Amino acid sequence: VLQAVGRDVRALEYAAAELRADGEFVLQAVGQDARALQFAAAELGTDPEFVLQAVVRDARALQYAVAELRFDADFVLQAIGQDDSLSDEWKARECFQRLPDMMKHDKSIAIAAVGKNPRILQDLVAFNLHGDEDIVLAAVLKDASVFQHAAYQ
Repeated sequence: VLQAVGRDVRALEYAAAELRADGEFVLQAVGQDARALQFAAAELGTDPEFVLQAVVRDARALQYAVAELRFDADFVLQAIGQDDSLSDEWKARECFQRLPDMMKHDKSIAIAAVGKNPRILQDLVAFNLHGDEDIVLAAVLKDASVFQHAAYQ
């Protein structure tokens, strides 16, 4: 089944319930295709610890997490890497880009995101957060070259 998921992630949707409820199997599937998370059994898909493990495997999995988690600021901060579970800059940006727009407006999330990957400051232009002093400071302290994306006020 894992090979079938590698060819077409929708194979997991039709897999036996036992496989969709097997956390290790689903994590392997997420490692092949982040979209596999959406086909996990409900008890896995709503478990914050499991979903965080999936996001660690592939940051794009955040997009397929249940809305309850995608709109939970504490969970989002963990996913972005506030707790260093995702130290890779690319993963932090992948997580941030896959957040619902409403969550991108959250100042604490924006600060955590630029703290992991200062280049996210340029993504904040669309949300008019690139002029916020605290956000800009968090980004510039990590990489001064991103100051070019800050709004001048």
